Amino acid sequence: MRDNKFMEFYNTITADKELEEEFKNIYLRHNKKGTPMNKVSRETFEDLVPLCSRCGFDITAEEAAEFFSVDEMELSENELDSVAGGKGDVYVYY
Repeated sequence: MRDNKFMEFYNTITADKELEEEFKNIYLRHNKKGTPMNKVSRETFEDLVPLCSRCGFDITAEEAAEFFSVDEMELSENELDSVAGGKGDVYVYY
């Protein structure tokens, strides 16, 4: 099961254009565009910690990396339904 604390953080930054842009810049600083989050550099997660803190979330680099780990990338039933039926939220990958 994914960490709800990080999911709340992610929902917070995607709801704010400036925070989302900062997240994107951190991602692109250390990774090629299109790199899956479960394959990003360790530095990416370390650079996310201050952003998490500014947004009011106490999240470590390890917790962020764990959230995106390969074992955690399985789709939930709701996500599977969205993919299979073509409905639901749209996910944007940088």
